[in-house]
Amino acid sequence: MNTLLFYNGLVSGILPLLPQGPRLGVIGGSVFMNRRSRAFCRALGAQLATVDGLVVVTGGVSGVGEAVSDGYAAASAAAGAKPLLCHILPEGFKSVSPGITINAGTTMKERREILGRLATTYLAVGGGAGT
Repeated sequence: MNTLLFYNGLVSGILPLLPQGPRLGVIGGSVFMNRRSRAFCRALGAQLATVDGLVVVTGGVSGVGEAVSDGYAAASAAAGAKPLLCHILPEGFKSVSPGITINAGTTMKERREILGRLATTYLAVGGGAGT
């Protein structure tokens, strides 16, 4: 089977599950490399929540995705807005963050391939394993 067609087929089934709007993928390591990184990511999430209609898509695990999601959700709640926050995880995994969790793929590698096709723009924070 053609790998490109396989992943594009999975993505076409996921897109209707995502909220409408421009999608920003936020990716980064599951471990912070700097003691200030968690606070930075929470502040980044809070700022992203101020962008009207922006859908934030993460990998749904601890570290950068969790901290950005927490900041985004808290700022959305404080503003009385519904967070447009989605997490992509392999089948059987649960997100550590608030928002919509969509299970796609069977491994973290497949999940990364799918996540890499869902947003039009990506923001990588901190680097590290899993980015």
